[in-house]
Parts: sequence; structure tokens; C-alpha cells
Amino acid sequence: MITNLVSSNGEAYIVPGKVNGECAEFLPDTGAEVTVVPQKFVCEAQMTGKEVTIQGVTGFPECTPLAMVNLEFLGEKFQKEVAVSSSLNRLNRVLYSLPLGGILPELLLKCVREQEKATQSDVKFEIPDCDEI
Repeated sequence: MITNLVSSNGEAYIVPGKVNGECAEFLPDTGAEVTVVPQKFVCEAQMTGKEVTIQGVTGFPECTPLAMVNLEFLGEKFQKEVAVSSSLNRLNRVLYSLPLGGILPELLLKCVREQEKATQSDVKFEIPDCDEI
């Protein structure tokens, strides 16, 4: 199981992906029980009618609707039920729980190792643009 998702220089591992075909940054949240996406990526027809209570960075519980969305991440495409938060709208970040749908932690670990190798050498690790996914 992956527990250290922060690089040696203290930066979080952010990986590009897509939510319903729109570019987003995927940020690991190892304490999350559910993946949370910004509301701006979700249309009304994708709402499931269910809700979940999450506790965000503010520490206060937030009741959020659930939606079934299409995700693309680390070379995989799948559908996943996610929490939808308007408080993430100003960001293009998805806070994902592990494992994410069909994404095995090993795939993320591979990305982490590539970033670590680049950090240890003089070569800068370049994450591909979202359009290259």
C-alpha cells in the first residue's frame, strides 16, 4: 500500500487526468473514503440522487451529492461514483481516494518512482499535458 505520496522535496504528487473529458489535476488523498471532484465537471444528468458527508480541509463536515462520472487517469478510463463539491470549483483538482476505480496503487507507484528518479538526477520530470493523455 502506498503511504508516502509526497516527494522528497515536500511537494505532493499531482498527475494529469480528465473528468468527463475535461482536464484536471489528480491529487492523492490517502485518508479519503471517496473521490471528490469539482462540481463544474459534472452535469445534472450524472447526479445519482444520493449524498455523502465528507470532511474537507476546513475540518467541517460537508454534505455533498454523488455523481457517476467518466475518469481518465494514468492511462486508464473508467466510470466511478464520486462526491461533487462546489468548494473545489476554483481549482481543477480531483482529490482521489486509493485505489481509484480500476487504478491499482501499483500504477500510481510507478508514476511516483519516475518522479523520484527525475528528482534525484539533473533531469526535470515532465508530466504530460492533459491533451496528451
